[in-house]
Amino acid sequence: MRFLRILCVAAVVLSLSGQANASPFGLSGEWKLNANGWTYKMVLLEKGDQLEGVLHPLNQQSSDTQMTGKISPDGRIEFSVDLAGVSQSYTGYIFQGGTKNTAMAGLLSLPGNQQLGWFAERPVQGAQPAVTPAPYYPPQPAYPTTSINVFSAASLPMSGNEKARRFEVDTIFDKVPCYITPGFRGEVVVQPGQKLLLAGNAEGTADWRVSGFLFIEFQSGYSVRRLVVGGGNDRIKYEGRFVEKVGPRGVYHSPGSIDFAPYLPQNTTVYVKIYALHYGPGVGSVSNVYLLTK
Repeated sequence: MRFLRILCVAAVVLSLSGQANASPFGLSGEWKLNANGWTYKMVLLEKGDQLEGVLHPLNQQSSDTQMTGKISPDGRIEFSVDLAGVSQSYTGYIFQGGTKNTAMAGLLSLPGNQQLGWFAERPVQGAQPAVTPAPYYPPQPAYPTTSINVFSAASLPMSGNEKARRFEVDTIFDKVPCYITPGFRGEVVVQPGQKLLLAGNAEGTADWRVSGFLFIEFQSGYSVRRLVVGGGNDRIKYEGRFVEKVGPRGVYHSPGSIDFAPYLPQNTTVYVKIYALHYGPGVGSVSNVYLLTK
Protein backbone atom coordinates (compact mmCIF):
# COMPACT_ATOMS: atom_id res chain seq x y z
CA MET A 1 0.00 0.00 0.00
CA ARG A 2 2.83 2.40 0.83
CA PHE A 3 4.40 1.72 -2.60
CA LEU A 4 1.03 2.43 -4.27
CA ARG A 5 0.73 5.78 -2.41
CA ILE A 6 4.21 6.81 -3.63
CA LEU A 7 3.21 6.01 -7.21
CA CYS A 8 0.03 8.08 -6.90
CA VAL A 9 1.91 11.08 -5.47
CA ALA A 10 4.50 10.86 -8.26
CA ALA A 11 1.73 10.76 -10.88
CA VAL A 12 0.12 13.91 -9.44
CA VAL A 13 3.47 15.77 -9.35
CA LEU A 14 4.19 14.86 -12.99
CA SER A 15 0.69 15.94 -14.01
CA LEU A 16 1.05 19.35 -12.34
CA SER A 17 4.51 19.80 -13.83
CA GLY A 18 3.13 19.11 -17.31
CA GLN A 19 0.39 21.70 -16.78
CA ALA A 20 2.91 24.33 -15.64
CA ASN A 21 4.98 23.87 -18.82
CA ALA A 22 2.00 23.66 -21.13
CA SER A 23 1.37 26.29 -23.82
CA PRO A 24 -2.25 27.33 -23.15
CA PHE A 25 -2.45 29.70 -26.14
CA GLY A 26 -0.63 27.54 -28.67
CA LEU A 27 1.23 30.47 -30.26
CA SER A 28 4.26 28.48 -31.43
CA GLY A 29 4.67 28.50 -35.19
CA GLU A 30 4.60 30.94 -38.10
CA TRP A 31 2.72 34.26 -38.18
CA LYS A 32 2.51 37.22 -40.56
CA LEU A 33 3.11 40.53 -38.73
CA ASN A 34 2.09 43.92 -40.13
CA ALA A 35 3.63 46.76 -38.09
CA ASN A 36 2.28 50.04 -39.47
CA GLY A 37 2.81 48.85 -43.06
CA TRP A 38 6.10 46.95 -42.54
CA THR A 39 5.53 43.22 -42.90
CA TYR A 40 7.45 40.31 -41.41
CA LYS A 41 7.27 36.55 -41.16
CA MET A 42 7.22 36.05 -37.39
CA VAL A 43 8.21 32.61 -36.05
CA LEU A 44 7.27 32.15 -32.37
CA LEU A 45 8.19 29.58 -29.73
CA GLU A 46 5.94 29.58 -26.65
CA LYS A 47 7.49 28.32 -23.39
CA GLY A 48 4.85 28.55 -20.69
CA ASP A 49 4.34 32.30 -20.23
CA GLN A 50 7.53 33.18 -22.13
CA LEU A 51 7.92 33.89 -25.86
CA GLU A 52 10.96 33.65 -28.10
CA GLY A 53 11.05 34.26 -31.82
CA VAL A 54 12.58 35.69 -34.98
CA LEU A 55 11.32 38.41 -37.36
CA HIS A 56 12.11 37.80 -41.06
CA PRO A 57 11.60 41.05 -43.10
CA LEU A 58 9.32 40.71 -46.15
CA ASN A 59 9.33 44.21 -47.69
CA GLN A 60 12.52 45.93 -46.58
CA GLN A 61 16.27 45.38 -46.80
CA SER A 62 17.21 44.50 -43.23
CA SER A 63 18.42 41.39 -41.44
CA ASP A 64 16.53 38.87 -39.32
CA THR A 65 15.90 40.06 -35.75
CA GLN A 66 15.54 38.15 -32.49
CA MET A 67 12.54 38.90 -30.28
CA THR A 68 11.54 38.05 -26.70
CA GLY A 69 8.36 38.50 -24.72
CA LYS A 70 5.72 37.02 -22.45
CA ILE A 71 2.01 36.12 -22.29
CA SER A 72 -0.37 36.88 -19.42
CA PRO A 73 -3.19 34.51 -18.41
CA ASP A 74 -5.78 36.99 -19.75
CA GLY A 75 -4.28 36.80 -23.26
CA ARG A 76 -2.20 39.98 -23.08
CA ILE A 77 0.99 39.63 -25.13
CA GLU A 78 4.19 41.68 -24.88
CA PHE A 79 7.42 41.44 -26.87
CA SER A 80 10.31 43.65 -27.90
CA VAL A 81 12.80 43.81 -30.78
CA ASP A 82 15.74 46.01 -31.80
CA LEU A 83 15.52 46.93 -35.51
CA ALA A 84 18.41 48.91 -37.04
CA GLY A 85 19.36 50.20 -33.59
CA VAL A 86 15.81 51.32 -32.74
CA SER A 87 14.11 49.66 -29.76
CA GLN A 88 10.50 48.66 -30.47
CA SER A 89 8.00 47.45 -27.87
CA TYR A 90 4.80 45.60 -28.84
CA THR A 91 1.79 45.17 -26.55
CA GLY A 92 -1.59 43.72 -27.41
CA TYR A 93 -4.05 40.87 -26.99
CA ILE A 94 -4.70 37.49 -28.59
CA PHE A 95 -8.11 37.33 -30.30
CA GLN A 96 -10.78 35.26 -28.54
CA GLY A 97 -13.98 33.71 -29.92
CA GLY A 98 -14.15 32.10 -33.35
CA THR A 99 -10.65 33.28 -34.29
CA LYS A 100 -9.04 32.36 -30.99
CA ASN A 101 -5.26 31.84 -31.20
CA THR A 102 -5.17 32.73 -34.91
CA ALA A 103 -4.79 36.52 -34.67
CA MET A 104 -3.51 39.23 -32.34
CA ALA A 105 -3.26 43.03 -32.43
CA GLY A 106 -2.12 46.00 -30.38
CA LEU A 107 0.17 49.03 -30.19
CA LEU A 108 3.82 49.44 -31.23
CA SER A 109 5.81 51.93 -29.11
CA LEU A 110 8.86 53.75 -30.53
CA PRO A 111 11.31 56.21 -28.96
CA GLY A 112 9.88 59.70 -28.55
CA ASN A 113 6.49 58.42 -27.30
CA GLN A 114 5.40 57.37 -30.80
CA GLN A 115 2.67 54.71 -30.89
CA LEU A 116 1.61 52.86 -34.03
CA GLY A 117 -0.71 49.93 -34.69
CA TRP A 118 0.25 46.32 -35.41
CA PHE A 119 -1.64 43.15 -36.38
CA ALA A 120 -0.55 39.52 -36.72
CA GLU A 121 -2.34 36.44 -38.05
CA ARG A 122 -1.48 32.89 -38.89
CA PRO A 123 -1.01 32.04 -42.60
CA VAL A 124 -4.06 30.34 -44.11
CA GLN A 125 -3.53 26.57 -44.13
CA GLY A 126 -5.23 24.09 -46.39
CA ALA A 127 -5.00 22.18 -49.63
CA GLN A 128 -4.56 24.12 -52.85
CA PRO A 129 -6.90 23.47 -55.78
CA ALA A 130 -5.66 21.01 -58.36
CA VAL A 131 -5.63 23.67 -61.06
CA THR A 132 -4.94 27.29 -60.19
CA PRO A 133 -5.85 29.79 -62.89
CA ALA A 134 -3.17 32.26 -63.84
CA PRO A 135 -3.66 35.51 -61.87
CA TYR A 136 -4.73 38.59 -63.78
CA TYR A 137 -2.58 41.63 -63.24
CA PRO A 138 -4.18 44.79 -64.57
CA PRO A 139 -1.76 47.04 -66.43
CA GLN A 140 -0.10 49.61 -64.22
CA PRO A 141 -0.53 53.26 -65.20
CA ALA A 142 2.56 54.94 -66.63
CA TYR A 143 3.80 57.53 -64.16
CA PRO A 144 6.11 60.31 -65.33
CA THR A 145 9.71 60.40 -64.11
CA THR A 146 10.32 63.18 -61.58
CA SER A 147 13.72 64.67 -60.81
CA ILE A 148 14.71 66.91 -57.87
CA ASN A 149 18.11 68.60 -57.59
CA VAL A 150 19.27 67.67 -54.08
CA PHE A 151 22.85 69.00 -54.20
CA SER A 152 24.93 70.99 -56.63
CA ALA A 153 28.62 70.05 -56.76
CA ALA A 154 30.48 71.44 -53.73
CA SER A 155 33.98 71.03 -52.31
CA LEU A 156 35.05 72.61 -49.01
CA PRO A 157 37.98 72.17 -46.59
CA MET A 158 36.89 70.81 -43.23
CA SER A 159 38.64 73.49 -41.18
CA GLY A 160 36.02 76.00 -40.05
CA ASN A 161 33.05 74.11 -41.48
CA GLU A 162 29.87 73.84 -39.42
CA LYS A 163 29.77 70.71 -37.27
CA ALA A 164 26.79 68.33 -37.44
CA ARG A 165 26.31 68.06 -33.69
CA ARG A 166 23.60 65.38 -33.77
CA PHE A 167 25.95 62.96 -35.53
CA GLU A 168 28.87 60.87 -34.32
CA VAL A 169 31.20 58.60 -36.32
CA ASP A 170 32.90 55.55 -34.83
CA THR A 171 36.34 56.36 -36.26
CA ILE A 172 39.91 57.32 -35.37
CA PHE A 173 39.31 60.74 -36.97
CA ASP A 174 36.98 63.54 -35.90
CA LYS A 175 33.95 61.93 -34.28
CA VAL A 176 31.63 64.83 -35.21
CA PRO A 177 31.26 65.24 -39.01
CA CYS A 178 30.94 68.56 -40.86
CA TYR A 179 28.34 69.72 -43.37
CA ILE A 180 29.81 69.82 -46.90
CA THR A 181 26.93 71.95 -48.15
CA PRO A 182 23.51 73.05 -46.83
CA GLY A 183 21.08 70.17 -46.42
CA PHE A 184 18.08 69.34 -48.60
CA ARG A 185 14.44 69.23 -47.54
CA GLY A 186 11.62 68.20 -49.85
CA GLU A 187 8.91 65.62 -50.45
CA VAL A 188 8.31 62.71 -52.82
CA VAL A 189 5.44 60.40 -53.76
CA VAL A 190 6.34 56.88 -54.93
CA GLN A 191 3.62 55.27 -57.05
CA PRO A 192 3.17 51.46 -57.39
CA GLY A 193 5.91 49.99 -59.57
CA GLN A 194 8.18 53.04 -59.31
CA LYS A 195 11.75 53.21 -58.03
CA LEU A 196 13.31 55.98 -55.96
CA LEU A 197 16.96 56.53 -56.96
CA LEU A 198 19.89 58.91 -56.61
CA ALA A 199 21.80 59.95 -59.71
CA GLY A 200 24.35 62.50 -60.88
CA ASN A 201 22.05 64.12 -63.46
CA ALA A 202 18.36 64.82 -64.02
CA GLU A 203 18.08 62.01 -66.60
CA GLY A 204 19.20 59.40 -64.07
CA THR A 205 22.13 58.16 -66.19
CA ALA A 206 25.21 59.62 -64.44
CA ASP A 207 27.10 58.38 -61.39
CA TRP A 208 27.25 60.53 -58.27
CA ARG A 209 29.80 60.73 -55.45
CA VAL A 210 30.31 61.93 -51.88
CA SER A 211 33.65 61.92 -50.04
CA GLY A 212 31.96 61.27 -46.70
CA PHE A 213 28.39 60.01 -46.51
CA LEU A 214 24.76 60.97 -47.12
CA PHE A 215 22.31 60.89 -44.24
CA ILE A 216 18.71 60.44 -45.47
CA GLU A 217 15.53 60.71 -43.39
CA PHE A 218 12.10 59.68 -44.71
CA GLN A 219 9.03 60.67 -42.69
CA SER A 220 5.44 59.65 -43.35
CA GLY A 221 3.02 60.54 -40.59
CA TYR A 222 4.59 59.38 -37.32
CA SER A 223 6.82 56.84 -39.08
CA VAL A 224 10.47 57.88 -39.60
CA ARG A 225 13.15 55.86 -41.43
CA ARG A 226 16.80 56.98 -41.32
CA LEU A 227 19.51 55.60 -43.62
CA VAL A 228 23.18 56.22 -44.36
CA VAL A 229 24.75 55.88 -47.83
CA GLY A 230 28.54 55.69 -48.19
CA GLY A 231 30.88 56.38 -45.29
CA GLY A 232 33.12 53.32 -45.65
CA ASN A 233 32.86 50.75 -42.87
CA ASP A 234 32.69 53.28 -40.04
CA ARG A 235 29.46 53.20 -38.07
CA ILE A 236 27.34 56.35 -37.95
CA LYS A 237 25.26 57.47 -34.96
CA TYR A 238 22.39 59.98 -35.05
CA GLU A 239 21.30 61.32 -31.65
CA GLY A 240 23.10 58.42 -29.97
CA ARG A 241 21.64 55.59 -32.11
CA PHE A 242 23.35 53.70 -34.90
CA VAL A 243 21.83 54.29 -38.34
CA GLU A 244 21.35 51.49 -40.91
CA LYS A 245 23.72 51.63 -43.90
CA VAL A 246 22.51 50.74 -47.38
CA GLY A 247 24.19 50.41 -50.76
CA PRO A 248 27.91 50.42 -51.62
CA ARG A 249 30.35 51.77 -49.02
CA GLY A 250 32.61 53.64 -51.47
CA VAL A 251 32.78 57.20 -52.78
CA TYR A 252 31.29 56.60 -56.25
CA HIS A 253 27.73 55.34 -56.73
CA SER A 254 25.79 54.34 -59.84
CA PRO A 255 22.14 55.46 -60.33
CA GLY A 256 20.78 51.92 -59.91
CA SER A 257 22.89 50.86 -56.92
CA ILE A 258 20.22 51.77 -54.33
CA ASP A 259 16.43 51.75 -54.64
CA PHE A 260 14.74 53.45 -51.69
CA ALA A 261 11.18 52.62 -52.78
CA PRO A 262 10.97 49.38 -50.70
CA TYR A 263 11.50 51.48 -47.57
CA LEU A 264 8.54 53.77 -48.24
CA PRO A 265 4.73 53.55 -48.41
CA GLN A 266 3.23 53.90 -51.89
CA ASN A 267 1.00 56.72 -53.16
CA THR A 268 1.72 58.75 -50.02
CA THR A 269 3.54 62.04 -49.51
CA VAL A 270 6.87 61.31 -47.82
CA TYR A 271 8.98 64.16 -46.43
CA VAL A 272 12.70 63.85 -47.14
CA LYS A 273 15.80 65.32 -45.47
CA ILE A 274 19.26 64.68 -46.94
CA TYR A 275 22.62 65.87 -45.60
CA ALA A 276 26.07 65.49 -47.19
CA LEU A 277 28.65 65.12 -44.41
CA HIS A 278 32.39 64.53 -44.15
CA TYR A 279 34.68 63.57 -41.28
CA GLY A 280 38.40 63.20 -40.90
CA PRO A 281 41.17 65.31 -42.43
CA GLY A 282 41.16 66.78 -45.92
CA VAL A 283 38.48 68.23 -48.14
CA GLY A 284 34.82 67.25 -48.18
CA SER A 285 33.13 67.07 -51.56
CA VAL A 286 29.87 66.04 -53.17
CA SER A 287 28.86 65.93 -56.84
CA ASN A 288 25.60 66.99 -58.39
CA VAL A 289 22.96 64.75 -56.81
CA TYR A 290 19.38 64.26 -58.04
CA LEU A 291 16.52 62.34 -56.41
CA LEU A 292 14.44 60.57 -59.06
CA THR A 293 11.20 58.61 -59.11
CA LYS A 294 10.94 56.52 -62.28
